[in-house]
Amino acid sequence: MNQKLNSIIHQLKAKQPIPIIGALSEIEEMKKNQLKFNEITPEMVDVLFPLLIPLLIHNNYKIRILAYKLTSYFLTDFRDYIYNSINAFPNVITSLASVNKKVLKHAKICAEAILNLEDPIKWWPEIESKLERSRSKVQKYTILDLLVDHADEMYFCDAVNQNIIPVQVICKLLDDSDIKIQKKAMQILDLVEKTELNSSLRAAEDQFKIVHPDPNPYVDLNQIHVEPRKPRNRATSPHKDDIKNCENKASSSNISLSNAKTSNAKQSSKIYGTSQSSFKLNQSRNSILSNIENKTLGSPSSKASEISLSASSQSSKASQSSIASQSSRASQLSVASQSSVASHSSVASQSSAASHSSVASQSSAASQMSRASQASKMSQLTQSSKSSQKSANYHSRSRASSIAKEVEQAPKPKTFKPAKPLKETVGELPTQQTNQMTFRLRDLSMMQLVQKYTFLQELDKIITQPGKLQYPPDQIIDCILTAAFPICRQVSPLLSKILSELLPQNPELISVFAHDIIKFVLLGIRFLQDPSPFQILTDTLFLESDPSEIVDTAVTIANSEKRSLHIESYFIPLFFGSEPVILQKQALFNFLCHLVHRAYPDSVRIADRKPEYLNDVSRILSSIATNQRVLYQEFMDIQTLDAQKILEKFLISDQQSATREYKIEQGILNLDDPMETLNNELKKGNKSNLILIADALEQLDLASHRRVESVFRDIIKFFSVLSQGKVQRHTNEIKRICNSHFDAPQLLSIIETPDFVPDLIFGLSIFVWYCPKTTLEACNCFYYPLYSIFKRASGEIREQVILIEMAISRVTKRSIIDLDFIPDAHKKLILKLEKQFINQ
Repeated sequence: MNQKLNSIIHQLKAKQPIPIIGALSEIEEMKKNQLKFNEITPEMVDVLFPLLIPLLIHNNYKIRILAYKLTSYFLTDFRDYIYNSINAFPNVITSLASVNKKVLKHAKICAEAILNLEDPIKWWPEIESKLERSRSKVQKYTILDLLVDHADEMYFCDAVNQNIIPVQVICKLLDDSDIKIQKKAMQILDLVEKTELNSSLRAAEDQFKIVHPDPNPYVDLNQIHVEPRKPRNRATSPHKDDIKNCENKASSSNISLSNAKTSNAKQSSKIYGTSQSSFKLNQSRNSILSNIENKTLGSPSSKASEISLSASSQSSKASQSSIASQSSRASQLSVASQSSVASHSSVASQSSAASHSSVASQSSAASQMSRASQASKMSQLTQSSKSSQKSANYHSRSRASSIAKEVEQAPKPKTFKPAKPLKETVGELPTQQTNQMTFRLRDLSMMQLVQKYTFLQELDKIITQPGKLQYPPDQIIDCILTAAFPICRQVSPLLSKILSELLPQNPELISVFAHDIIKFVLLGIRFLQDPSPFQILTDTLFLESDPSEIVDTAVTIANSEKRSLHIESYFIPLFFGSEPVILQKQALFNFLCHLVHRAYPDSVRIADRKPEYLNDVSRILSSIATNQRVLYQEFMDIQTLDAQKILEKFLISDQQSATREYKIEQGILNLDDPMETLNNELKKGNKSNLILIADALEQLDLASHRRVESVFRDIIKFFSVLSQGKVQRHTNEIKRICNSHFDAPQLLSIIETPDFVPDLIFGLSIFVWYCPKTTLEACNCFYYPLYSIFKRASGEIREQVILIEMAISRVTKRSIIDLDFIPDAHKKLILKLEKQFINQ
């Protein structure tokens, strides 16, 4: 099994579609044989499920369908062992917009299973995104249909990531453009608790008032009740202590920074000989800068550094002013600093000369030398500024000349060509006319019959006039269907006429209002006892809609009515029209069930008074048995004995095969190598062509006995996978297969092989009943191994042993209960099982 599983995994990871399809088909065969062999285990599902997730959106539709079949099977039969189902949900919810009905069907099954397995917090964001942004109406409607069963999980909540379904999202769909989605949303909201729904509506009303305020509001204080809000408790903030510590550290650092600056300013006053007043000025300036630093929580700005530098060092500022880009501003700053420093130095020299004359003379000499050096530097600065101004003028003149050259070299604009004269056209684009007559849609269910009739008459006049109607057609149909019930002799024909005019223009609305329309037609025909007022509407339904949908809806309505609606007579024009009607399996089974269990008995009871109903039922059953024989036979196999007797009357004889015939000249049967054809058909299992297998065996030449045993084993294994219905439909082909080469009694020695149970016993129980009698002669010697299997087998295997024993005993005239060593309890059980098969 491990080798087989690893092979499947390797094929599922392939890039080509052929090995992937092969692996999926192999898992599908294992699924079909699950009841017999139990090959698929929870451990295998745990390994295979993640590999199927990317195949759900594969480009190959065959791969997608097979992957969805297996995924839906895993999610339904092994749901307790799947822990990563939410990983498949994005692909599943995306496939709900698929146009392929098989993909849509299985995707819906998968989505329903995942919604029940996982919490809303995991799958609601994906659904909300699709409901708000999807353009597929089918996808949105299917999602809403799935949410009907989860209405108990819908609440009003503004918070995000809550494990609920917010009801306000569903409320927004009430104004969707598709009325079918509106109705489904309304169905969901009817199931939601009223308190949650009212909360959502109040929130929507408040939002509407904010966007569209009332120009003349009226406030009634008696209707307003305001509760005190709870204050925010900041004392319990977990980060409050950390914030205080940070503030204390910041204030301490600012104090130390200001102290450091104060000390630096005092040192600079001592060095440069500034007075007490200038020290106070610098101290105030430093305090301003420290405030700026505290506010910005950063280093001092470049501007502040320039100011402190100009006040402390003149030579440093003069060197910076030599830069050409800042020459003018530097000269101004240097002159200002020169005057301020000169005044400070003169004041210092005067104060010092009053006390110390010798020091004053030295200071005066030093000041004169500094003035001389400053005068030379100023002359150099003036010359450099003049040279920089000349260079700037030169660059401006060169830039102007280059711009002039560019303008001269630029391409000249082309002259505008005159427009050519227009040729004659077909005409103006026609616009759709708007119907000038206006009306207002109303609820007709509460009106009197006269008012209903008057409203429908006015609407009929408007519809017959050319032009676009005032309202969308789906809203008009929804409005007039409120007048459908109860049936009235005056209103109903007029309503049928209006519907027959609206539906052909909008055939997509038939599926939206199918239940109401068909119920109106069926009840109208029964009440009026005349189908003619509804004939045009019926022809429209049959022409524009899906027959399976119409039939299935009619069966649902007929089963809900106590009195018979005789829908078989209503569908006679549909089944005997120009083209044969092929119904889908589910709709066909529902229709056949209604015909056999209700319509046919009712028609038999009134056959003496109204034989046309029984004739209509018989005609429809014959038509279905002819056009869809395989499904007809499959339905018959699962019915009771009384129902089977009714259905067998309309089935073709057993001599006619249910398998479609083929032509040899088409090359389906390889006459040069019939063994190849045989092997290819045997691999198909229950979908194989038994006529082709019988013809291939007849063309084979099996010379050796070993060759016969090998082919016989393959045939028995093939019989084991056939369904009971397939065997009953193809008895003639199975007889041909069993009579081709397999007439030797030694072939039954296959009973003694180790893998006889459970791989081959089901096939041998079929073979012994359709093989030649000579094959079973003297085969009572196999009773011993058969009883050994019987003792340790399950109930289903015991039934197969009894079938084989009954066939042998019918030929040999000796029963297994004649053996002495079999206990009496088992003999009684064998007789009981034989009687059960005989009664069948």
